[in-house]
Amino acid sequence: MLYLTAAVVLIGGLSLLNLALSAAIIRRLRDQPTNGGQAGAQGILAAGEAVPQFRSRTHDGQPVTLTDIAPGTVVAFFSPTCIPCQQALPGFLEQVAGDRGAPVRSLAVVVGPADQADDMVSRLAPVTRVVLPTDSEPLVRAFEVTGFPAFFLMDDDHVVRASGHSLSVLPLAVAA
Repeated sequence: MLYLTAAVVLIGGLSLLNLALSAAIIRRLRDQPTNGGQAGAQGILAAGEAVPQFRSRTHDGQPVTLTDIAPGTVVAFFSPTCIPCQQALPGFLEQVAGDRGAPVRSLAVVVGPADQADDMVSRLAPVTRVVLPTDSEPLVRAFEVTGFPAFFLMDDDHVVRASGHSLSVLPLAVAA
């Protein structure tokens, strides 16, 4: 009986310690700066950061490098397995198709399982240049993308003007 009481007291004490440590971790996470909602804290290049050189190909075999991305170009990263990507895709298609009178310069990068990307690529290809999953890695590294979807608006000298995981952070009304 003594051993049972000791075990219950020990487990109860460990549980309270675990609860206290969890509360401290949560408090620290809440106190972490969120970077004012800027993208750098979200795992992508933030506004004002320069994009390093890269080399890849579009779905139709055309080379794409950093010099091919003009100021005002929107670069979007999608994954076919990402539910937020599926939700953002129609809005992105509408924006780059030129619903404001002129098409927007854009490049879409599809990242993920190549065998699941066909539907997404077929929807993107009529309105933008598309980089397939097999060629996406250089762009993912260059833009430091770790979460999807990710959107970038490029400025002069290959610097990111705006970036984020939502279309709302980008002034996409930039005409080509």
